Amino acid sequence: SPATSTRCQGAGAVTTTTTATNSTGITYSLDAASLTAGNSINASTGEVTYVAGWSGSTTITASAAGCNGPATTTHVVTV
Repeated sequence: SPATSTRCQGAGAVTTTTTATNSTGITYSLDAASLTAGNSINASTGEVTYVAGWSGSTTITASAAGCNGPATTTHVVTV
């Protein structure tokens, strides 16, 4: 999946997914600034719910556990 994306400002939900070889589970998380602003993420699906007034960049981190150790990918969304 691409490392960056853009979306228009406004409330809504966007799902960013990633895949990892031999993964036993992927956990998604948001950066602290996005969480402080009221945005949220579903740790198991990667669906981010944005609040209406948010603008800036949100960093979504996907951490996949597997036999090669945790693999982490980040996706930056600019609003």
